[in-house]
Amino acid sequence: MIEYVTGSIVDSKAQVLVNPVNCVGVMGTGLAEEFKKRWPEMFEKYVEVCDNGNLAPGRVWLWYVWNQTPEILLFPTKDNWREPSSLGLIESGLEYFSKFRWLFYKDIAFPKLGCGLGGLDWADVQPLMERYLEPLETQVYIHI
Repeated sequence: MIEYVTGSIVDSKAQVLVNPVNCVGVMGTGLAEEFKKRWPEMFEKYVEVCDNGNLAPGRVWLWYVWNQTPEILLFPTKDNWREPSSLGLIESGLEYFSKFRWLFYKDIAFPKLGCGLGGLDWADVQPLMERYLEPLETQVYIHI
């Protein structure tokens, strides 16, 4: 189930918030920087995960603190922060994401992946997100 909502994703009350990132451990601008400022512990773990090679294009990584919300899903939209976001990377990440059992989460909030500083066109990204997220039984909010 997808519902389109307005407002900043960092203010969402969803159990899981999706943070669009690169794979080199930099959150210097855009939405990723907002996540970094709001959850500095998440940023520290993100840098560690990148340094260890555990966050790769086409994969996602979940950060959480036991019994606290929100949980943050790191979703690579590009390999390096210097590059534009890749539609192929977003699709492979969505495919990977959709294979997990998200049924135990009530809701998940996504931004328009790769459409901010990543430079992608929402008209290209929206059909991909709908294809992979609509079949989920979990409520999905897409912040537009």
